[in-house]
Amino acid sequence: MDEEIPPIAEQQPANWEKIDAIADRLMLLANQLLESKLSRTSASSSTSSTMNPPEESFVDELEADENLILLAAPLFARLKSINRSSSSMVSSFKSQTQLIRNQVDQIHLDLQNLIYERRHLEKEIKKCQDFESEYQNISIHSLEEYFERNPEDKRDGPEEIDGHELMIKRLKFELSERKRFEAEKKELLQKKLKLSKENDEKKSKLDELEKQLDRFVVTAKEIQSKMANQV
Repeated sequence: MDEEIPPIAEQQPANWEKIDAIADRLMLLANQLLESKLSRTSASSSTSSTMNPPEESFVDELEADENLILLAAPLFARLKSINRSSSSMVSSFKSQTQLIRNQVDQIHLDLQNLIYERRHLEKEIKKCQDFESEYQNISIHSLEEYFERNPEDKRDGPEEIDGHELMIKRLKFELSERKRFEAEKKELLQKKLKLSKENDEKKSKLDELEKQLDRFVVTAKEIQSKMANQV
């Protein structure tokens, strides 16, 4: 196919390292926030029976918790950004994968078509190889006789005539010879007919001459008989 397959980008290990680092940082902040709340709860329960906790200490602890939350906010934002980037990457991967799948399917279809065409051509070649041409049943001059009559075609080495061309030349030679024989045959037949006609004419003349001789003999006998009677 003409369309180039776009390369699928590899997931960068740095992204995973960033996610691990952010997760570790968030885990640390969560532990600190949890420890702060547990510590504050424990301190509140231990002092509730004796005195009220100092307001300034409570406010400081709340500010510390807020600072922890503020520190976590950009980390969550970073995670969301990485998540969006990953989703976009996954969508791109799916699109590229579908494109590659379509191209692979087309290549497979083209391959099947080529296999079918190859089998068809192999069958046609087999038919041609098994085909018995009419020239194979024709009695022609032997190769030695052909070279004897056409010595210019008897060449060796790089100038040697290939078998196919040589067979065509032999068939053309055979055709010319048969045409020559046919012409000679017709000429001989014409001579034969002429001689036969001349023989028929001569035979007819001989037959007529024989009839004349017979009539002459009869007439001679009649004359001889009359002369004998007169004597």
